[in-house]
Amino acid sequence: MSVNRRIENGDNQYIKITGAGDKRHWALIYQAEEETTNSSFYSQLMSIGVADLLWFVAGETGFLKAFTHVLEQNVKQDADPCLIFACIVAMGTNMGLWKMADVSDSAIRPY
Repeated sequence: MSVNRRIENGDNQYIKITGAGDKRHWALIYQAEEETTNSSFYSQLMSIGVADLLWFVAGETGFLKAFTHVLEQNVKQDADPCLIFACIVAMGTNMGLWKMADVSDSAIRPY
C-alpha cells in the first residue's frame, strides 16, 4: 500500500503517471546518463586511436621484435607490423582473426 501511495502522491521520482481514470499509464523515468569520464582529469587529455597507441608503444619499446614467424625457417621477410597490430586488436577485443579479416581491406586471410 505504501508503494502505491508514494506513486499516487508523486513521491516516487522514478515513476511517472500520465492520463486520468481508466486511461492512466505509468512509465519508468530513467536518469540521464552520467558523464563517461570518471575524473575531470581524463577529459583534459587528447584521445587517440588504438593504432596510434600501438605504433607509439612499438617505437618506445621495440616489442615488435618479440614476434617471430611460426615456421622460423625459410622466412624471407619480416612480419608486417600492421598485420601484427590487427591480430593484437582482433584477439584483444575478442573479435577473432576471421572476423577481423572480413572487416579489413586486407586480402590476407588467417589459416
